[in-house]
Parts: sequence; C-alpha cells; structure tokens
Amino acid sequence: MHAIGGLGHAIQNQLHPPVLFWVFVALSKELCNYLFVLTLGTKLRSKEYSIYRCWRAASSRFLVQRDDEDDTLLQGINSYRASLNLTALPHNDNAECLADEIADKFKNQPCTNTTGSNTVPGTEPQFSDYPNLLAKCHLNFSNTQDGAIMPACVPNLEPNLVLSNFTKSQYSGNLNDTKYTGAGIGSEKNWIVVVLTTNTSTGSFVPSTNAASLVSRVI
Repeated sequence: MHAIGGLGHAIQNQLHPPVLFWVFVALSKELCNYLFVLTLGTKLRSKEYSIYRCWRAASSRFLVQRDDEDDTLLQGINSYRASLNLTALPHNDNAECLADEIADKFKNQPCTNTTGSNTVPGTEPQFSDYPNLLAKCHLNFSNTQDGAIMPACVPNLEPNLVLSNFTKSQYSGNLNDTKYTGAGIGSEKNWIVVVLTTNTSTGSFVPSTNAASLVSRVI
C-alpha cells in the first residue's frame, strides 16, 4: 500500500481534489484487481470482498474528506437544533447506509432550482428499486416508514450552502420536529442526503433479520 500512497502524493499537486479522488479510485481498484490475480486469492475469503477491502484501505485517505463533509453537516444540524433547545441527533449507522445508497442514485443528476431541497412536495423522485436499497442495509419498509429522507444538491458541497439547504428550506420542519431522534448522512458528488430516524419501531432503522436473508439476492 506504500506504492499507492506514494502515487497519490505524486499527483496530488497536479489535480483538483475532486478530479484526484476519482482518478485515484480508478487506479486503486485496478491495482487491487492485479494484486488479487498475483496472489490467486489463496489467503482471501472471496474475490469481491478482498478487492473491496484492498480498495478501502488504499483510498481511505481520500474517503476522509467525504466523511468530514457528512460530519460537518451533522454538527451544523445539531448546532441548529441546540439553538431551538432541541436535543442533538446522534449518528445512526443504518440510516447512513440508506443515505449512501440514495445519494448514489442521485449522483448523476444535475442541480437545478427544482431538485433536492427545492423539490415541490409530492413530486419527489420515486425509485422502483427502493426495497432493494433498504435490503442492502438490512432494513425494510416496516422499520423505516416513520423516518424522513432529505436529499440536497449543492455544487462542490460547499459547507455553508449545504447546511442552509437543510436549515433554511422545507427540510427545517423535520429538523425542528422532536419526534426525530437520530440521523445518518451520505454523499456522492454534488448530492448529500440526510435520513432521520425515530425511537419508534416503525422508524428505528433497526436491521431486520428478514431483510438480511434477502441481501444475498440483491448484491
């Protein structure tokens, strides 16, 4: 992995960070595939799993930036709630998983004045494979129906604009609501998605054992 880190450092000064990230992802995936062929997978559980672990390890330094964006938004949301004397929303891993999946679905859509937080209520995009997205996170409709899904599109995910897309938009009503007790955030390209959870069985985002059995047919 030192070779990968050295390559990333060598080109870091030549490319803009977003461009650098995707170049590095492509290179690291190809190298991980090559390393798997060399080792013939003798010490690895499966090709898909091992390549994924290799890529995550190689690109972790670049994934930190994305995690920072998500963490910064959650901190901003909790500061906003504190100003209203509301409790902070703790991080929810399962909600984050769903937020990541939904952000991935939006990532190639352009930002317009009718997308994201500007979407007219009732015209939100409907994903035909939504049950599959839930299943990938070991969730189902019954334990997520009381949650709230809030996508926003902000060029380059500029932090101040990202926060205002949630605190100064139609989404503020959800952020002001005391029924929500947790949050998960995922982002892809110019899209960032906040998923809110409740402390009820119909919004807890507690993984479903039934959904877990479906994952092998979805992935």
